[in-house]
Amino acid sequence: MDDNFQTLLQIHEIDLKIADITKKLASLDSGEVVRRQIAEANRQLDSSEKSLEAVDAEILDAELKLKTVEDKKKNFERKLYAGEVTNAKELASMEKEIEILAQQRGKLDERLLELYETRDQRRSQTEKLRNVVRELSLKLEQLSTEWETVSKKLNAELALLRVEREKQVSRITDKPLLQRYETLRNRYKDTGLAKVIDGKCSACRVSLTPFIMRQLKESGYATCESCARILVVVMESSAEKEPEI
Repeated sequence: MDDNFQTLLQIHEIDLKIADITKKLASLDSGEVVRRQIAEANRQLDSSEKSLEAVDAEILDAELKLKTVEDKKKNFERKLYAGEVTNAKELASMEKEIEILAQQRGKLDERLLELYETRDQRRSQTEKLRNVVRELSLKLEQLSTEWETVSKKLNAELALLRVEREKQVSRITDKPLLQRYETLRNRYKDTGLAKVIDGKCSACRVSLTPFIMRQLKESGYATCESCARILVVVMESSAEKEPEI
């Protein structure tokens, strides 16, 4: 194997590491799912808080109406029992008014009990949603910290690998070979080269034909008839285990 292929093999190993790190970066949980969950929880919380405010306003209105009814009823009862009204017709009218006010008070009392129960339920729901938002926010903070730490480490490794790659690329004198490799690498998003392992292409795992095996024996390299990657033969004593592609 000439120097160009030796160097290309080193670039291949670097590219496999770059592809592996790139996949790890893509799989890192940056918290996007949790961010969407927080947004939805905040939307529900906002709706719940507005609903609670509406109930509070309705309770306040009902309590004011109840106070007005009770004040009127007490005033009529005071006049009735104080003997301020002696006319029979007026007395009957006042008694009727007191009866009507008592009915109104009963309805308001019943409505207020319903509203108080509704308020308790909505307060409980609102507090639960606040807790959900708090818990999700803490989870997001933890995920963001972990993502920043791991991604920083992986990006640093990527930077070093890319510097080394540029160094190795500059050593290639066979530019058409390099261009072919780069075209294949861009197509497969990992590497344009594969080793021959147990008579198979290490990338696509397809068994090589006798014709390709003969080419490899004669020149040390060939083209995989299945994936079109550049095939090279590496001596077992120096070959490293091929990473998964």
